[in-house]
Amino acid sequence: MNMKRGFTLVELSIVLIIIGLIIGGVMVGRDLIESGRVRAQIGQFQEYETAVNGFRVKYNCLPGDCVDAASLGLGSNGNGNGLVQMASSAYGSYDTPDGTYSGELPKFFLHLQASGLINQKFDNSLILVGGSYPVLAINDRYGMIACGKWQSGGTGTTPGSITDLYGFPSGLWLHAIVCAIANNPGQANDGCGVMTPAQAYSIDTKLDDGKPLSGKIWGYGSGIAPITSAPCLNGSYTAYDLDNTNPHCQMSYKIQ
Repeated sequence: MNMKRGFTLVELSIVLIIIGLIIGGVMVGRDLIESGRVRAQIGQFQEYETAVNGFRVKYNCLPGDCVDAASLGLGSNGNGNGLVQMASSAYGSYDTPDGTYSGELPKFFLHLQASGLINQKFDNSLILVGGSYPVLAINDRYGMIACGKWQSGGTGTTPGSITDLYGFPSGLWLHAIVCAIANNPGQANDGCGVMTPAQAYSIDTKLDDGKPLSGKIWGYGSGIAPITSAPCLNGSYTAYDLDNTNPHCQMSYKIQ
């Protein structure tokens, strides 16, 4: 009579160990990729901060706002008022995107490019991510702009009310908030999340205090995913909602 031999406990143990190693390797690899994205975004923020500081030392003005840009070979002039603004002012000081991202906002990156302080190419004819604005290191579907304190005219818990509700400070900031991309310009505005709460928290803890609405790093919900319906932050807005694994956060990084 033929008898079929089954697996021994030792053989089954070896199989389970191999499966565990494979699963563990996949998880470690995923964590390494995620850590790499966070490090890349931190590096991108710091790269532009260094470039802006170097630009100010070299030209005694802000990129985008430089009133002598043309004579310095940097491109078209800004108005020299010490702010990086759009063509029209909705709130009187630092301007905010309105879907076109016009005025001094695209000049900011063009001036940095012309100065040789960043090794990137921008195209002022494309008022889009990948054109006038850089693609985010952490998520290449989205981009960032540079301007002052953030207020887009939204209501409730969207970024538009960040200034009203939380006292968003003045200064020059990099805002990781832009939806439009050059090959998919369906949404040229600030109504998108660009990173998960965990990613935002990781960046915040490495560069600042880990608190979303204070210090050098500000994290908040997007216009499409406001805090109340798809939270980036907890109910009291004092911490990132780490239970939410969706990319519902935007982020602002203060340069000065």
